[in-house]
Amino acid sequence: MRIHLFEFEDFPWFPGVIREGMVDYLRFILGNINFYKPIVPLIKEGLDKSGQNRIIDLCSGGGGAIEQVMKVPKNLNGLQTMFSAFHHFRTTDAKKILRNAMDNNRPIAIFDGGDKNILVFVGIIFIHLIIFFLFTPFFKPFRLSRIIFTYALPLIPLCTIWDGMVSIIRLHEPKNLQKIVQGVDPNKRYFWKIGKAKHRFGLKVSYLIGYSNDYKTDV
Repeated sequence: MRIHLFEFEDFPWFPGVIREGMVDYLRFILGNINFYKPIVPLIKEGLDKSGQNRIIDLCSGGGGAIEQVMKVPKNLNGLQTMFSAFHHFRTTDAKKILRNAMDNNRPIAIFDGGDKNILVFVGIIFIHLIIFFLFTPFFKPFRLSRIIFTYALPLIPLCTIWDGMVSIIRLHEPKNLQKIVQGVDPNKRYFWKIGKAKHRFGLKVSYLIGYSNDYKTDV
């Protein structure tokens, strides 16, 4: 079940200093555990099968204004990607993103981390709190504001935990992705690959890759 609750970082009024602290933290976590490493072969497959040699990242983990960026210029070609961002979009807007790619005959690859089970929610609360407490002084770039809003007034960890849990609730899991695809491509103009990739720590990444059936390749 998917419920589109609010995330703090989606609001235009949300303080930039808190948002920056949250983004710095997520960058630290995802980078140090190589969270998206399991999907590297899928990226390569998307490039090979679609005959593209570059990646066009649409929006990876932003908020607010990303919902206004739906159409990509026609002269901008490549494998379109989205990391940790697709859950920000309601189903109607998610369909628009895929339809735009299809209308311009562009391949698209979408990746979003998480799994809807109780252990993930417990992990988000306790593991995040431990990491914030132990490692915040080592996040780069160093920001005094991050120290203040983590230890003195813990808005950064609290908002990160809330947004993390909501991200899981909002997650478009494979079954929902299948329904979205069926809604935008009933005639099967595109080849779609949907599933979950597993990280060595047991974490999972939902993925959707689509490219035109008109492209022929021996790869």
